Amino acid sequence: MRTAVGRTLAAALAAVLAAGGSGCSSYDPGALARGEEFSVLEPLAGKGGRHRVLVAPVRDARGEAEPAELRSAMRLDAPALAAELRRALERVFPGGDEPSVEVADPTLPAAEQAWEGGYDLVLEARVRRWDAVFLDTNGWWLPNALFLAWYFWPIGPHWVIADELYGVDCDLELSLLSAGSERPLPLREPERRVRVRSLAPDEEESAGAADELLAPPRLALDDLDRGLDLFGTWTPGDLDEEQWSQVGTLLEPIARRHAAVRGAAAVAKAVARFDRLDEREKERLLAATHAVVVGVSAYAEPCAGADADAEAFAALLAGDVPALGPDGRPLDPQPPREERRWAPPKNVALLLNGQARCANVLEALERVAARAQPQDQVVFYFAGRGLRRSDGALALLPGGGDEQPLLLSDLAAALRRVPARRRLVVFDADFQAGARGVGPRSGPPAGWPEALRELFLADASAGALVVATSLAADEEAQADAGHGLLTRYLVEGLAGAADADADGLSYADLDRYLQERVVNYSEVACERPQRPRLLSLGPGERLR
Repeated sequence: MRTAVGRTLAAALAAVLAAGGSGCSSYDPGALARGEEFSVLEPLAGKGGRHRVLVAPVRDARGEAEPAELRSAMRLDAPALAAELRRALERVFPGGDEPSVEVADPTLPAAEQAWEGGYDLVLEARVRRWDAVFLDTNGWWLPNALFLAWYFWPIGPHWVIADELYGVDCDLELSLLSAGSERPLPLREPERRVRVRSLAPDEEESAGAADELLAPPRLALDDLDRGLDLFGTWTPGDLDEEQWSQVGTLLEPIARRHAAVRGAAAVAKAVARFDRLDEREKERLLAATHAVVVGVSAYAEPCAGADADAEAFAALLAGDVPALGPDGRPLDPQPPREERRWAPPKNVALLLNGQARCANVLEALERVAARAQPQDQVVFYFAGRGLRRSDGALALLPGGGDEQPLLLSDLAAALRRVPARRRLVVFDADFQAGARGVGPRSGPPAGWPEALRELFLADASAGALVVATSLAADEEAQADAGHGLLTRYLVEGLAGAADADADGLSYADLDRYLQERVVNYSEVACERPQRPRLLSLGPGERLR
């Protein structure tokens, strides 16, 4: 009789242990190896068009945590999260001859890698929260707590009964940038902030419906999973740091997969919506500015301030010049630097003095031609001494020895090879053999600068040519202004001072501003006034 009862109790106990060990988890850990989570992305595959995406290194943006939050419970493996994002994105962006999604090298700027690699979009992810959390006990907790005798066994049965539920609370902030312009594509709030938050059973019921994309993970863990604690059943969820770390080790891979799947779905939806935008709005977000800026002061007879002028113009493009109001005063508050800048740093080549050789300038324009798109804008700026050669040709760089001269005809041909149909060309030089107030005054060639407009703007859809067409008198006036007159007021005008009616800066606005400022100043301060010319395609066209 005792034997039969013993066998019955042993069988019952075995059944309890088997059932309790499986717990009531909402997630099968084996699904991670099988990749079952990716199946929810299948309806989104291909809807975002054929785009190449570079996943930037994941940034951990969490601040200092309160000790009670136990942020160390789940150790963020940022490279692994980036790899999971790549795997998930590959399911929604069709591949071609080249991989559609790659992870950026963390040792190099992602924007530059996207530029060199020909990617369309850059995905940036910032982790705001990355925690393992205790949710609740399940139905096995009560018998586990009632059978006090178990606690006196050498090996307690309560150690292998999964009676506590644990989950994750993760919050990612996503940014999706155009690789060329580095402008963010519009993301709705559910796409911009991706959250994976496990729910306790009572919270799931009150929510009223299952998660529309992927049910958040919830694992039932036993004492061996959580780390041994003799009386842990009596204090569910009260774990020490080492136990939390053990729990986090189990949950972190699952959290990465769920966050990656949700992030990929958000990106796919955002890109599909972007592809349906009006073409003008798409162009505004995608259009990039590419610039080659050249300044040469180091002539045999120095051209004062030309290199400083080039640096000032490059600073304007980079957004380092304060935005100005129509009154010429800095705006308060200042717009963010990203809004002030005309071009991201990777799109600007600055060549000064010894770097400004014919081969280097043409090579920089070749790099622009390889990456620019039709909706983009190309800017070429030169400060120095233009010259008219004995054969009548106009040149920016004289050459000499083994160095070839940079003729305007060669420069124009290089610009025509850039597919961008918008151009802004600036010559702070007057091609009179001694520009910017230095050297002999031989007078401009007949028929210019209209001939330059034909040379540089004939095949552009929009653009402007800005050139100093007469000398700026003496160097004292330039020193007083801090820069050559043309560049000084060009930078001010492009920073916003030329937009008198605050309706957007147009070529006509800039022309009006340059005529007023440069001519008036030079007439007062100099013996010979400088009269710049701005020749544009469509005066009402906006510069940006």
